[in-house]
Amino acid sequence: MSEDSIKIQSIKNNIDVSEGNGNTELSNNLFNCIQDGISILDLDFNIVDVNTSMKHWYSYRTNIIGEKCYKVFHNRMTPCSNCPTLKVIKTGKATTDIVPYMAPADKINGWQELAVFPVFDGTKKMTGFIECVKDITVQRKLSSEILKFREQIQALDAKNQVLNACLQQKGNDKKQIEENISYNVKNLIMPCIKKLKRNLNDSSDVDSVLLIENLLSEIISPYAKDISTKYLDLTSREIQIISLIKDGKTSKEISEILFVSAKTVDFHRANIRRKVGIRNGNCEKTSLRAYLLTFL
Repeated sequence: MSEDSIKIQSIKNNIDVSEGNGNTELSNNLFNCIQDGISILDLDFNIVDVNTSMKHWYSYRTNIIGEKCYKVFHNRMTPCSNCPTLKVIKTGKATTDIVPYMAPADKINGWQELAVFPVFDGTKKMTGFIECVKDITVQRKLSSEILKFREQIQALDAKNQVLNACLQQKGNDKKQIEENISYNVKNLIMPCIKKLKRNLNDSSDVDSVLLIENLLSEIISPYAKDISTKYLDLTSREIQIISLIKDGKTSKEISEILFVSAKTVDFHRANIRRKVGIRNGNCEKTSLRAYLLTFL
């Protein structure tokens, strides 16, 4: 019997003894029925035996038994630097790792989960290894696809947040425009129209003004907002004066625009200061126009 044959039989005997199984035929049947790939190696990385799955996976190899595992399985001349079997040699304990397997063209053809278990003889001396290989190529590809899908979802979510922010800003801008139009029509234009109606004598002119008034009401009706809270409890006249003050008009100029006396304008200015809270103490020195430009 050759030295290699003696070595192979010695390792197989150690496996049978460790399993407490004296039925070699049963062991071989179980060995070859396992769907995962199983290899038996000696301490020099020589392949002692492989099961049917390994023979099928590496059917393109003419010689397997007696060859170095790293040559047959990975097309290498030396052990892989991250080989789990090297860890087992150092620690004497089983280990598991993920390793690539090579196609005949020396390209990565998939991924395997490799579990390595040490084999000991009766004196607890390590005599070889059992490598159990599970093909996880499909699972790894699925994990990669799931990761890509999650990244796409995150990218879409980020775009969605930007879009929502833009829509929110657009909505805010639209609301502001609507409030401005409603405010200008209701508090600046309508009072002037009412005043104009009172000063007209010709019925045809009055009808024309009424038509304008109705058209303006229809224009603002879809989005008219109750903006009185923004202006506290200010009257329509006070809101008119606030707008003119913000435009930089003096009391005299405002009186001429509104056809009222300067004293009336000053009266409204005092009421405005009181209602916005700048009438007491040092607040008397506060510029009403500056305050209105800042807060209203």
